[in-house]
Amino acid sequence: MLNPPRGGTYVLLTDATEPTGGIRLQLHGAAGPYIKLSEAGIELSCGPGLASIRLAGTSVIINNGTLVVPQ
Repeated sequence: MLNPPRGGTYVLLTDATEPTGGIRLQLHGAAGPYIKLSEAGIELSCGPGLASIRLAGTSVIINNGTLVVPQ
């Protein structure tokens, strides 16, 4: 973790396996929006339970499976 300020914004770089591995940029602690890059794909989220887009393999997954756009 790189220099987490009092507001909770952080950058996490790890070589751990999924689900924690990869690069994660998160604002305002665990409940805030984030961008995650990992072997499993790329995820953009407004926070837990909020809007999200995940690129995984050949699919685009919107809002945790509400809409899946296959290849």
